[in-house]
Amino acid sequence: MMQANQEDLLPQSPGTPFPSTESGIRHSLAHGAGNDPYDGPMDRFGRVTDLLWYDYGSSADLLRFKHGYDRASNRLYREEADTSELDQLYSYDDVNRLVQSEEGTLSVGKDSISSLNFKQQWSLDPTGNWSAFKEDTVAEYVFDGVTRLVIRKKYASGSLSQTRHFYHTARWQTIEERLESGGSILSTADRQFTWGLRYIDDLVCRTVNSVHDYAAGSGASTLGASLAFAGSSGVGFLDPLSHSGFRVVLDPEIGQKGFQFG
Repeated sequence: MMQANQEDLLPQSPGTPFPSTESGIRHSLAHGAGNDPYDGPMDRFGRVTDLLWYDYGSSADLLRFKHGYDRASNRLYREEADTSELDQLYSYDDVNRLVQSEEGTLSVGKDSISSLNFKQQWSLDPTGNWSAFKEDTVAEYVFDGVTRLVIRKKYASGSLSQTRHFYHTARWQTIEERLESGGSILSTADRQFTWGLRYIDDLVCRTVNSVHDYAAGSGASTLGASLAFAGSSGVGFLDPLSHSGFRVVLDPEIGQKGFQFG
């Protein structure tokens, strides 16, 4: 097997062939048939339209992908030259965000897919967050006014299988997750999270079904005071130095209330 150093992997111009770690395989953008070797592999705007990995040992193409673009340079399709059933077609919304991807056999006009392998669709809110995702299974997402995830719905075979509610602190830390049953939020938390005060992502314990999973180096003995009340009603925050902190009590109807202790 041929070894390529870092300098070999940094071509000096767009047409310089890329070496491969496999002997006899090269990738080049200078494989056009006319007087200009770049005419075909790249369009007049410098966008790559024909990706080729060539096997010099067998004098044949190893892999070859062709791409098409719209006027905004969004990639519209990926056509696999040797395996037609793995072509891909892409769709975008009015602000050039990807909203659909299909895989199968690309039509002659490059605008539709037959023999569909899979199809993915995204619904996006004005800020770009997913409001829904659809494939074999479907998920729906609900965000609050400051774009925090507050509800996630999962579907299986087209039927709703789970609704999960998320609760956060003012610092955007998720502190509790509750499931929904029969249209009502359960009174017992499914998951709870205890955060330290050292930095914003200082997760020290995750509680799932009353089982505490401590982060490495968090010090389980130090957390005893805070986890003693981490039941269905709330979670605690503990200063590991002073052993003081505060408790957050969650209520699906009125939000959260804080209590100082220490």
